[in-house]
Amino acid sequence: MNMNRIKILLFLFCATTTIYGQDHLTLQENGLFQWQKVYEANSTNDLMSDLMTSVVLNNIIVIDENSFKGELLAAPNWRQAMIDAGKRPMNTPIGIRSYDLKGTALVEIKDGRYRVTVQELKFVYKEVGNSYEKKGNETPFEDSVLKANGTIRPWYTKEPNWLEVYDETLSTLFLLKESTEEW
Repeated sequence: MNMNRIKILLFLFCATTTIYGQDHLTLQENGLFQWQKVYEANSTNDLMSDLMTSVVLNNIIVIDENSFKGELLAAPNWRQAMIDAGKRPMNTPIGIRSYDLKGTALVEIKDGRYRVTVQELKFVYKEVGNSYEKKGNETPFEDSVLKANGTIRPWYTKEPNWLEVYDETLSTLFLLKESTEEW
């Protein structure tokens, strides 16, 4: 790898971490996005069991007594993001509203907290009727978000900031929901 490419990757990593430091969706040194967040658990019950029934994952595999992984499929709330930004929801780019977010999630539990790491992010086409795309087609997240030179495409960071929308979507999805049922 030549020195200029290393400098560019290092700059992008630092810039992304600075720009999205308060978020949990970061561009890693390997050029792939990863989402990670640590949650405090208020539950006194079996946290592993609570998480496995509360979190929406498919094909869950238990790794050990403190961790499990599974496949994630999330639908970002693009409509609300456009309204919050003062724009008309129908002006949402088709590249945003036509795709769900897919990835592999790892949930690790330690000391009454749990950390969720989502990798292998992909966009999954959900619309029907587009002549060049078939429902279910997958595109790596990086292929859509990054330009060929490794920089983030500007329309992902303008209002509304779509990277923040994806971050918020994932943050909400993994929030352990408290039971409101009374015995």
